[in-house]
Amino acid sequence: MQEWFIWPVSKTERVVRLTQVQILSPPLSKRKIKTGNALMYKNLLISVVIPCLNEEHGITKVLSQMPIFVDEVIVINNNSTDNTVINAQKYNARIINVAKKGYGKALKAGIKAAKGKVIITMDGDGTYSPKAIKNIIAFLVSNSLDFVSTNRLNREYKNYYPRVHLFGNKLLSLLVLVLFKRNISDILSGMMCFRSKIFPLLTLNEEDMSFSEEIKLEALTNSRIKFAQYPIEFSYHDRLGTTKLNLFKDGIKACAYLLNAKLNRSRLRR
Repeated sequence: MQEWFIWPVSKTERVVRLTQVQILSPPLSKRKIKTGNALMYKNLLISVVIPCLNEEHGITKVLSQMPIFVDEVIVINNNSTDNTVINAQKYNARIINVAKKGYGKALKAGIKAAKGKVIITMDGDGTYSPKAIKNIIAFLVSNSLDFVSTNRLNREYKNYYPRVHLFGNKLLSLLVLVLFKRNISDILSGMMCFRSKIFPLLTLNEEDMSFSEEIKLEALTNSRIKFAQYPIEFSYHDRLGTTKLNLFKDGIKACAYLLNAKLNRSRLRR
């Protein structure tokens, strides 16, 4: 497994302001950690944030596998019209309603509302396994990291990744390397782990899928944030429900975001 850490890059700090957020149900009650590595999580409240748009089947699968040591699960209902909220409430998840659709808008709302010192983000479609959460947090804590981006394209699991998606991710990784002189293998991964204290250090403007690139790029290029990657198990075959992505359209937008981000940063340095 490879790890990449950041080096100094200057930037203006800004706290993201959120609107159109309505908390609908109370958070999970505090649960005691019951794992063999309990001392590792001492004084670390763990929040899992899951944005959802019509994921009634996937969210049931995800929440049913949530580790017992997770203190808070936040499901962001991004204008779902199915039983996503009802199914999430069955597992005592904290529901936040965000009326305006947008992956980034939903995630920012959930992250801002989270009470945890460590925050995990993941999708509600069943493609990311909650079983990985324990090892990701252990990696973050044991290496004194601030931000861990998961890598779905590692040697063990990349054979389960569609080739067209694999090509697109490699293209994006190449763009990040050329434009920002940074190495990252999977900038579109939806599973991230970071300390809540670093969130105000990130300048986050994107409200759609580009948010996934933006938050990692912001963390990766911030001199005060220790960043690394961690390999996880991932399979598109495990997805439940209908995908919200348009392969061609979103692929073009992902490339365009990186080019615009580089251009905007160049302007700020003038």
